[in-house]
Amino acid sequence: MMTKTHISVGCAVGLAVAKALGMHPGPEYITAIAIGSMLPDIDHPGSKINRKILPRSKKIDKMAVYTIMAIVAGYLYLKNSNMGFALYTIPLFLMIAFSKHRGITHSILGSGIFIFSIYSISNELGRGILAIPFALGYLMHIVSDMLTSAGVQLFYPAKKRIKFLFRFKTNSTFEKVLMYIATAVSIYMGLQCIF
Repeated sequence: MMTKTHISVGCAVGLAVAKALGMHPGPEYITAIAIGSMLPDIDHPGSKINRKILPRSKKIDKMAVYTIMAIVAGYLYLKNSNMGFALYTIPLFLMIAFSKHRGITHSILGSGIFIFSIYSISNELGRGILAIPFALGYLMHIVSDMLTSAGVQLFYPAKKRIKFLFRFKTNSTFEKVLMYIATAVSIYMGLQCIF
């Protein structure tokens, strides 16, 4: 599924949940949904996020950069144990470095690791509540990818890919229609939360 579709679907669901809970989400909430909606694809060297981080969209670059990031995070934590968030990022960076596309980052195990780490980091920064929209975006990404022909390794390390009976190809006409509908729902729900 395309990044913009993931973001649209994540925002539509996240804003609907906010409305149902009587919340008035601000820019931080929507940003957390968007980041959560994109993050599972960080396992792919050519993802939107990795095109900003990696020198090239190559697997070896992904492995090298994220391993170095894990080492730096470990060093920062050892140097200053008050930087607990650095400790939480080490497993994330290593998981990203050595994962394949739609593997652990698209699984129950991976989502648990990411959501726990993001909660721990945001809580340490006094913004623990942002883990909720992040988790909604992240989980909607996985559910959305189960609608595609490729499916996801939901029960990683089991190799079986889980997909819904109804599914479509990435970047198909159906996906584009879904993206426009989800965008319209996001705008509507956003306005409902404001007023």
